[in-house]
Order: sequence, then structure tokens, then C-alpha cells
Amino acid sequence: MRISLFLTILFLSLTAASADTGIQVEDTVFIPKEFYVGDKVELRIKLDVENNFKLQLPGTLPSSPWIEINSLEIFENNTVPELRIVFTSFIPGTRSFPTLFLGDIVLNSVKIHTSSLIESRDAEFSGIEDQLLLPGTKLGLGVIVGALFIGPMLIILLLGPFRKNIAKIIKNSISRSPINRLNKILNELTDQKNGISCRRFYIRLSAAVREYLSKRSDTDFITLTTSDIEIALIKVLGHREFSTMLYDMMKLSDAIKFGKVTTDDQKKLEDIDLVRNISKFFEGKINSNEKSRSSV
Repeated sequence: MRISLFLTILFLSLTAASADTGIQVEDTVFIPKEFYVGDKVELRIKLDVENNFKLQLPGTLPSSPWIEINSLEIFENNTVPELRIVFTSFIPGTRSFPTLFLGDIVLNSVKIHTSSLIESRDAEFSGIEDQLLLPGTKLGLGVIVGALFIGPMLIILLLGPFRKNIAKIIKNSISRSPINRLNKILNELTDQKNGISCRRFYIRLSAAVREYLSKRSDTDFITLTTSDIEIALIKVLGHREFSTMLYDMMKLSDAIKFGKVTTDDQKKLEDIDLVRNISKFFEGKINSNEKSRSSV
């Protein structure tokens, strides 16, 4: 009898802990539907707000060690409010989304499932393989790898007066690779503008811009949110007009990726030209700074 009473109380406590206050969740949509650890995901929740309750954004976003909530917005769509949350999960499995206090409303019944790459594979553990390497093979490989790394350094040191020129050539060849990769992607997007979806086009374009700026500056543009990127652009480019135009293009890219916004082929070409002009300006600025430092 005592065990039955205890289980009943425990069940009621758990039910109350997972209940919402002031709302009913009508529908939840994840974009994309399946996501993995580290993916940025948009969660859209349609809510039925009860009478005498008002839906309000919280002053601060909830924090949790296993999830990062990037943004939270409320949209009114046909009098049915929709909550849009952008988040990144860092632990696989099914978990309860952190409790949201939205004014007088409490939302804590939402569950999310983060897929695991390991779980998606059907391969079984094959056991321990027999030894394949002969005794002494690892030592020999270690000596070869060490010679490959140390050898070029010794050659540069022995070349004496030519080592500065060789180091400069190596540095220039490495530094040019980001702009070559960016131009390659821009050329591909120019050729594919008619056969590629608008969303796919801007995903590739914005990713290429972030990668290029990260490799050619001391700022990690890949992890920056779009809202923080404008100040970083002004600091890195040193050109307010270019920074504003590129920031507007990145905002448009987000609107296309996460919304129903679209553009035409002419706009795609204009944004490609914008990225070309900005990268050309930035390369000239970097080269000018390098020449100034070498002449001092």
C-alpha cells in the first residue's frame, strides 16, 4: 500500500514538473528535421495561449551546459503565436528543452532529440585484429616522419642568406590559398546560378565568405553570429560601406536559409560581385601592410 501511494505521488510530481502554464503546444517543427551534435537548429512552436495570459519574451535566455540557445523570437501568424528558437545541442539523445518563462507563461514540456553519428551506423564491433606490423616498423615510420618534418627546417637553416626569401615564398603561397578557394567557389556559383536553389546558393556563399575572412584575419567569423558580425567586419576590413553591404548580404542569407525569402538571378550576381570587390580590396590592404612592415 505504501509503495503504491509513493509511486502515485511520484507520477503526479513528474507530471506537474513537465506541465506547461497558460498555453497549449499545438505543433513543433525542427529545421532541419534530423540534426546532430554541434548543428545549428531552428525550432518553431505554435502555441494556443489561454485567456488572461500574455506571451512575452524573457529578459535573458536560459542557459544549460548541454545546449546553447542563440536566439528566441515570437511571430504572430494568423492570430496564432509562433515561438522560434535557434539552438545548438552538444549531447546526443532525447532531452527536455530548458524551461522558458515567457511572462506569466511557463513552457517546459518540449522534448528534443539530437541524433548521433555512431547510432546511425549499422556496423557491429568486429573485435581485435591480429598484429599487422612487423617488429620495429613503428620505430622506422617514426624516424621517417621526423625526418620529413625536421629536414626542411635544417635545409632552410643551412641555406643562410636565402632562408628569408624561401620563408617569404612559403608564406605568400599559403596566404594566397584562401582567396583562390574563394574565387573558385564564386566562379562555380556564377555558373550554377540558374540550376541551384536560392537557399543552397546563399548557404555556400555565406560559408565561403566566413571561411575566407577567418583565414585572412585574426577573427573567427565561422562561429560569429550574424548579429555580431557587423562590428567584426568594420574592425577587420576598415571600410564602413563595404562592411555594411556585406553585413546586409549575410542577413539576407540567414533570412533565405531560415525563412521563405527568395531572390532572383540578378541579385545573386550582384552579391557575387560584392564579395569579389570586397575580397579584392581586402587582399590589397593586406599586401600593402606586408610591404610596409618589410620596408621598416
